[in-house]
Amino acid sequence: MRFKSVLLSIGVLALSSVAFAQPAPSPMSDDQKTEMTHRVRQEFLHAWDGYRQYAWGHDDLMPLSKKPHDWLHIRC
Repeated sequence: MRFKSVLLSIGVLALSSVAFAQPAPSPMSDDQKTEMTHRVRQEFLHAWDGYRQYAWGHDDLMPLSKKPHDWLHIRC
């Protein structure tokens, strides 16, 4: 019985997401695409520079403390 209620809940959620779907955004102009490309590149380079400066050789960089983080904590 529980399985049927779960399936029913999933079906209701699926239908509600279809009913309230947002319209597709309008296509971006060439100028907007160029600006977006520039912004994404700048954000990527900012993140890469921070990783390189504060966490090189580690798995991750914690942005607020600027300390490295390793997922497995295993060093050779």
